[in-house]
Amino acid sequence: MSMWEPFSEPARLAIVGAQEAAMELGDRFIGDEHLLCGLAAGRSDPAAISLAEAGVTPDRLKNAIVTRRRQPAPSDSPATEFVFTPRAKRVIERAFEKARERNEQFIGAGHFLLGLIGDPNNSASTLLTQMGVDLELLAASTAAAMDVDAQSAPRPVIGATRAAETKAPGTWEHFSPAARASTAAAHAEAQRFGAMITAAHLLAGIVSDEDNAVAATLERHRVSHEKVRAVLESADATFHAQTEMTFAPEAKRVIDLAFGKAKSLKDGYIGTKHLLLGMIDDGTNSGTDALKALNVNIAQLRNDLLELNTGK
Repeated sequence: MSMWEPFSEPARLAIVGAQEAAMELGDRFIGDEHLLCGLAAGRSDPAAISLAEAGVTPDRLKNAIVTRRRQPAPSDSPATEFVFTPRAKRVIERAFEKARERNEQFIGAGHFLLGLIGDPNNSASTLLTQMGVDLELLAASTAAAMDVDAQSAPRPVIGATRAAETKAPGTWEHFSPAARASTAAAHAEAQRFGAMITAAHLLAGIVSDEDNAVAATLERHRVSHEKVRAVLESADATFHAQTEMTFAPEAKRVIDLAFGKAKSLKDGYIGTKHLLLGMIDDGTNSGTDALKALNVNIAQLRNDLLELNTGK
């Protein structure tokens, strides 16, 4: 099953829209305010409809962001390097929580919006409040639109014919929030090159999360997000251009090994630790190649990971 199958098409387009908003604003990161722009750029999904009814448009949002920063929007040389901020990753995590609360098996743009405005202290919620939007009313209208949308046009999610598969090892629901966020960051890295998601992109996604114990372990081995990116940029472009969220065969091997590693360690989740251990145990992928290029003692890194006691 595709790792991105639980995401509806509007949710995927919102992430793409967030990247486009970041480029227009000249930012080298994707924050919660960019996700809000991506949601507002939608067409007929509950999040876009609710935002439009509240008078929130992509242009108004971008102007509000520029005004808040007190600097003009750049007119040329847009940024092409992106990383999800911790707050943006938390929005993705909360979207999964909202879907579980509603007993829904897909992650839609509405879940993103509910997760975003559920934190009144983030940049996006502050922008909406400054624009005169009542967050409680917006949440209520979004939830109501989602109810109508679910009844009139149910999403083709993990279907009844695959019900047994949703509980089997290998499904997205077993991933920890940090592992999900790291995979989303890996996709953003891959899009910079128009490539499939490789093991090296997974490595870049893992090390991009500063609050992750596994990323901290990599940092102790002198593996930083910037260094992994440098290795990616210097590598030969041997991957086929992709426009969809597609995993390269080596990344699929790493994920399969991660599930096996979690099972052998008797962990009830798939975390970034398991992804990195799967990468190391595979040994013949671009992720381990990047670690070797950075002169990492892989055996010692593996031992350090096994000593970690983390739910991430």
